Amino acid sequence: MFATWSKQLLQKMSNQRYRAAYIAEHVRTGIAYQIRAMREQRNGMSQGELGKLMGKPQSVISRLENPDYGKVTLQTLLDVAAAFDVALIVQFVSHADFLWRSNDVSQAALKADSFDLQQFDLIVHEPLAIPTYLPKFDNYNSVFDQNLTLFSPPVNLPQITMTGTESKVH
Repeated sequence: MFATWSKQLLQKMSNQRYRAAYIAEHVRTGIAYQIRAMREQRNGMSQGELGKLMGKPQSVISRLENPDYGKVTLQTLLDVAAAFDVALIVQFVSHADFLWRSNDVSQAALKADSFDLQQFDLIVHEPLAIPTYLPKFDNYNSVFDQNLTLFSPPVNLPQITMTGTESKVH
């Protein structure tokens, strides 16, 4: 998938204040939309049900799903991730990288599956190099080489070895 941006947007992005406002708006909106998308993708889970998983009232979930709220803490995001049993990535990136990553806001792009050991079937007996950034691919199998290692990380990253239901970090 290739993204195109208008010359008008790129011209506006040359202004630092515009960039900061653009990023802030997209982050707030993206978080709210993804929380709602993940909740709805779990058999139409209600806000109240998600609230129970998080130990919060339904009104808190309603605020989290409101893109105008914008006062989400890192701890709250960690609580949301734990309730959905998904990972959370908070990472500073270049503006160009941000535009690429935030280009697709479809339900499919916002989906994050809960942990399932079968997600790791490709690496059952092989060490996994954890990349610092994993771009979106339509077919993740195409990025693995013969040894089932992902790319060549630029730094020495921890290795995870899976044996049965146990994993070890080296």
